Amino acid sequence: MATDPRRQSSLALNRIYLAMLVIDFCKVLLSHNYPNLYKIDYGYLNNVEFSMYKILIILSFSLLASCSDKDVPSSDLVERQGIIYEINSSIPFTGSAVSYHKNALLKQKGKFKDGVENGFQEEYYDNGQLMKKENFKDGTKHGIQEKYYFNGQLKSKTNYKDGKMQQLRTEE
Repeated sequence: MATDPRRQSSLALNRIYLAMLVIDFCKVLLSHNYPNLYKIDYGYLNNVEFSMYKILIILSFSLLASCSDKDVPSSDLVERQGIIYEINSSIPFTGSAVSYHKNALLKQKGKFKDGVENGFQEEYYDNGQLMKKENFKDGTKHGIQEKYYFNGQLKSKTNYKDGKMQQLRTEE
């Protein structure tokens, strides 16, 4: 998975702190002294006492933060020779991209892998209603595509396989 070097170093730092918390948690478990508070003595957590419950909460949030991808604004992405990149990056973009209408409601949201659409892509009207939902596999349409009217009613449903339309169903 290719990402920005700054993000990689930030993720590495999060994983180091996570590993340190796991080690301290294991020390508490091995001590069989569950009700007692445990002192963690490193970095910015120096001389701070934590109960096991607090350690579990911090461990959970750290794990979630290090594993989740942030949504990147579409304005921070550029296309070069059919591949999507973050601005000033030579690594094809992997993650979620979003754009918003002038009224701050979501306009588009889509997933990319190695610079091409991969996964669900969604488009919304400026009233917040879903306009279109489709799935991509390695840059080509694959799976169900649904289009909706401005009022939210289903307009059409199309099935694609490897970029080729298989079946179209139109709602009246």
